[in-house]
Amino acid sequence: MIGKAVWRLTCQQLSNKTGFVGLLSRPRSCGSAWPRLLSSSSTLQLEATESWPALCKVERLSRLYGLGNLTISRCYCTSQSPDSSEVPFEELENLVNAKKGQIVDVREPEELQTTGRIGKAMNIPVGEIGDALQMSEDAFNSKYGHKKPDSNQSDIVFYCLGGVRSKKALDTAHSLGYTKARHFKGGWMEWAEQNNLPLPE
Repeated sequence: MIGKAVWRLTCQQLSNKTGFVGLLSRPRSCGSAWPRLLSSSSTLQLEATESWPALCKVERLSRLYGLGNLTISRCYCTSQSPDSSEVPFEELENLVNAKKGQIVDVREPEELQTTGRIGKAMNIPVGEIGDALQMSEDAFNSKYGHKKPDSNQSDIVFYCLGGVRSKKALDTAHSLGYTKARHFKGGWMEWAEQNNLPLPE
């Protein structure tokens, strides 16, 4: 059985191993999501189940400082069961291409102005999710310009930049009876990387 997605960053030719390992000890702005070192041999590997944004940051910093050419790939940990509340990139891409589902971007409006959004996603900042899902259909449509999601829908997908706010939105939605809603854990960072779009600084 395929388990939880694991992002892995690999460097076959590390030009400055000491510098790279030092990079990993930088202040961890991603908190516990910061990647862990799997190997410090000539084939260096990092692994993280929660930290697509952190891996992207390491990859950008490595290029900036000329420490080595890195590649990011996805593998799976078969020891863990898949999380049914998470939507993989491929499924989200299919929803977007088929113009199905209700995709909700829970970032702040100014963030969308900088990066754009996934497909035709509606924008409901994470702090408004609780109130929004308790609005009448008319009030919801008037404020957000979209049809209010139905609590029985299985194609409601929340996303943010890197999975933290979308998980918070998901928990709120579940508590209000939207138990089939899910979230795209990789967020805009993964979407941009997969589609060769500029990554936010």
